Amino acid sequence: MRLLLVISCLLSAKSAFSFDIFDYQGASAKVYGGAGITESRGGDAILYNPANLVIGKGINYNLDISPSSLKYKFTPAVGGYGTGNINVPLAPFVSYGLSLNEEKSKFAFGFLFIPTGVGTTTKVSNFPISLAGELQVADLENTRTAYKLGLGMAYKFNNSYRFGISFIYDYFKSTSKVILAGEEFLSVNNANRFVIPRLGFTYKRPKAFTIGVELQPQVTSWYSLDADVTGANPINTFRESYKPTVYGIGIKSDFNGPHQVFGQYRYENWVDGTFTQQDPTQALQGDAPVELLNAHSYILGVTQYFKGLGTGIASFSFFGPNKGQGVYDEEGEVAFYGRSAQDFESLKRYHITAGLNRNFKTSRNRYYVSYIRATGLSEETSPSAGFYELTVYMLGFGWQTK
Repeated sequence: MRLLLVISCLLSAKSAFSFDIFDYQGASAKVYGGAGITESRGGDAILYNPANLVIGKGINYNLDISPSSLKYKFTPAVGGYGTGNINVPLAPFVSYGLSLNEEKSKFAFGFLFIPTGVGTTTKVSNFPISLAGELQVADLENTRTAYKLGLGMAYKFNNSYRFGISFIYDYFKSTSKVILAGEEFLSVNNANRFVIPRLGFTYKRPKAFTIGVELQPQVTSWYSLDADVTGANPINTFRESYKPTVYGIGIKSDFNGPHQVFGQYRYENWVDGTFTQQDPTQALQGDAPVELLNAHSYILGVTQYFKGLGTGIASFSFFGPNKGQGVYDEEGEVAFYGRSAQDFESLKRYHITAGLNRNFKTSRNRYYVSYIRATGLSEETSPSAGFYELTVYMLGFGWQTK
């Protein structure tokens, strides 16, 4: 049981940076604070609403580069252990895509590629983590190789109605290590791959509004895990994992005048998961109920057109957590750690974004800056007791041909 709890604690996040900032991609959406259901364009639409692939003519290439500074801090509820810190001065987030929409065709096609790790190694020193229910100060090391590859298709019924479908191949592989007192205590290799479908629909009423709808059905996959722990037999296993059903709706105004407003709401259905389904590293034996949370997010924003400059954009975004504070089983032992070292997805997250869309003769450029703040508090009676905080400063540039 001790071995299972050690692995559960270390890998509840699956990797050093599994927080869904890796799903926060594409300049056409990020310049609007992530409101991609109505605002994504080109290959970016594959990730948010594939119906938007039909917007534009010919072959449109798009590139997004957003170097970011990331800081993560964990303050244990128990005194005497100090704080755990992860600092990444420069995290280069990049995505590339294209869309193809022939002049007289009602069909459009798209491609998207997002590298999220190319053998990238992150090392963290003196980080307090819970091993089998006890806090210990350890050095952590993670090496990650991951990418997302998307293909999409859309159909334009008329000037008002559009429909699209996309498939995203999400590949992830990592090696994580825990080092205690200079000696390697635990090494875990894990890999996962999903094919994630997404449906999108857009309705536009000229000079009034545009509304978009997104649906991501639940999908399952197999997750491999190999673990070597000092003083224990190696573990080699496959477990089932899943991505939840996601519903989303977005709306933006299209009135006469320089001012417009936009908004978006998304809902992720997590609560029907089990230990094994939600994250195979949380439990290696059987299924058990967990403290999962249905995740909500919303975005509100305004735009202002400036003659000779372009369209300025300001937005506020909120992303809710999908995990609680952790739970105990009937025997009083830790069953689920909830928040843990590097588990960014379990935090409440806020974005404040300012951006500019500027059109040129042959391209559309997007400039944006985001302040991202995320926090989570687990009470002293919970297995993941302590205060968790994440701060990200993101500066981005997007380029798209037209």
